[in-house]
Amino acid sequence: MAIDKAVDIFPPINDLTITVRRTLFITFLILLVGNSFAQLHIFSIPKERTIKLPVSTPINARAKELAGSLPFWDDFSYASQSEVYPNDTLWQHGKSVWTNNGTGINPPSLGVATFDGIDSLGKPYSVNDILAKGIADQLVSRPLRMDLVEAANRGTVFLSFYFQFRGNGEPPDAGDQFIISIKNDKGKWDIIKVIENDGTLKNDVFYSTILPIAGNQYFHDKFQFRFQSFGRLSGPYDTWNLDYVYLNKGRSLSETTSFPDRTITAPLTAIFNGYWSIPLNHFRDAPGTSISPPLLALHNLEFLPGNGNRDDEQTINYSSSDSILYYKNEIKESFGHNLNNTTPVPALLPLEFRVVTTEKPPMLTELSPLDTRVVISLKMWVNTSDNILPSTDPNKESGDYDLKYSPIDFRNNDTTRAEYTLSDYYAYDDGTAEYGASLVQPGSQLAYLFELRTTKPDTIVRVDLYFPKFGDETSQVMQLQILRDLTNSPGSLFYTENITIQRSQQNKFWRHELIRPIGVTKQFYIVLKQTSSSIIAIGLDKNTDSGQKMFFNSNGNWIQNVTVKGSLMIRPAFGKGDSLTTAIHEPKEIAQRAYPNPNNGVFFIPASSERLYVLDMTGRLVAHEESIDGDQKRIELKSLIKGIYILKIFKLEEIYTQKIMVQD
Repeated sequence: MAIDKAVDIFPPINDLTITVRRTLFITFLILLVGNSFAQLHIFSIPKERTIKLPVSTPINARAKELAGSLPFWDDFSYASQSEVYPNDTLWQHGKSVWTNNGTGINPPSLGVATFDGIDSLGKPYSVNDILAKGIADQLVSRPLRMDLVEAANRGTVFLSFYFQFRGNGEPPDAGDQFIISIKNDKGKWDIIKVIENDGTLKNDVFYSTILPIAGNQYFHDKFQFRFQSFGRLSGPYDTWNLDYVYLNKGRSLSETTSFPDRTITAPLTAIFNGYWSIPLNHFRDAPGTSISPPLLALHNLEFLPGNGNRDDEQTINYSSSDSILYYKNEIKESFGHNLNNTTPVPALLPLEFRVVTTEKPPMLTELSPLDTRVVISLKMWVNTSDNILPSTDPNKESGDYDLKYSPIDFRNNDTTRAEYTLSDYYAYDDGTAEYGASLVQPGSQLAYLFELRTTKPDTIVRVDLYFPKFGDETSQVMQLQILRDLTNSPGSLFYTENITIQRSQQNKFWRHELIRPIGVTKQFYIVLKQTSSSIIAIGLDKNTDSGQKMFFNSNGNWIQNVTVKGSLMIRPAFGKGDSLTTAIHEPKEIAQRAYPNPNNGVFFIPASSERLYVLDMTGRLVAHEESIDGDQKRIELKSLIKGIYILKIFKLEEIYTQKIMVQD
């Protein structure tokens, strides 16, 4: 059963192997860039894991009950709400693995543990060799008292789990492996299962696996089991997902999918008709049509072959509550409501996945005209009999729980939470990026459609973007545009500007103020145009999907996206502008122009100009001094750094922009 030497399963590395791998890697890159230039390419991005809880995490009471002896159970729902690590009362070595809700596709329950090629600090295991392969992430259980298992029951001890190849991550290469080991009484790790990417695994399936713990050498007081990934060590590549780990006695090889557990499998969906956030003043215009109930994803993990009594079906219902913070600038008020539904969910069939449209959205009855921002926290849970024993008493609720699972609480995965915002911006994303998305061909364009939830015109004053730290982090430039439509007509262009990308910490948006405000109605497109062949990844949220709002252009024609699922972390924000403008204004009169241009940081404009701003190419204000010189205003920049600046002149109802070149 046990394999003594892990090294035996890996091919020896020699010069020929390295040459072949290097050739394959270069070929992969050529195929990546050469395939569908206009489309987005998806990249795994490093996860910053030092921002979460340290090793001395306060013990979760339920997890503590499961630590140290059988049964062992973790579906990673303990950590899915607030942590990025598996719970350290169950796992001894797990900080290289990250838990999340977006990498797994149709997991058994909400939250998976993801293995890749970066360590606990979010750094590659190998920095200097991009082709290096070896043991990457690993997850090791706390020691278990297997010596307490009676001799008569030792033949019934099995370890089961669900695994997924790739999921929403980066695919493992051919021959990459997922390795399961157990520790014997000599302190040595024995491999009991090697799962290899042999070309047969599907990326959207969680495969159920059960393994016997056979041999007296494993029934000691310091027993542990371990999951490891073998693949590339140079970054967040070669993804494997793990879920629903269960070790107990009283089992058999046929017990692979039968658990008396009804679960939530995916995060709640957006409630503002596809948006997680919309401007508060837009919501006020039509609150009845702007909000909708979220979707709830459910799964029945029980399947009893030949069960004529249909005991593996269960009718359930769900409940929800909201907690809402109303901000009046710095003053906040809090209100909460119970949102119980009245219609039970029809019985979930064995192993069925089902998506339910819930009945009630959060209640915003306390909203007032003085509120400036609203934060909505929604909690939803399913009411099941997952922890109730069978009963023949008609006066008692009957369930399907078995005492052999005690003290496992299968209700732990029955709750999920989400947060929504009414502020000044639109957001398709939920605020977390599992991956990055990038154009790779110079000149290619990505357009992202936003439809206003108001019939009134409004003014875009900034765009918030999340560019994760990824790859070449040197200064890179993209072109930002705002379009009315995708007709390529001169009148469709509202705004254009070259922006120098600013990368930020994990899930932290870069706030880019527009050089001038832009008036829009009904709908508009935020466009990013690639100006180089560099990979500039923008955050991609896999928990949500607004892929149908994306369009690509590499040859003059716009094509709607049909392949990328997710939401880009691009958020247009609205506010009070100096003027409502719908097209780019160059100075209409030669007298409005600044001169001389180029200059050495000193130039002149007409004295009749009401006010002006000078901005650098990132949109930041540049300090200057103004003085009157006859019928001219003398402008002297405090920054003498040579380069191009944007001059923004206000006169009467018009706004003029001009590029100023400062030379030595």
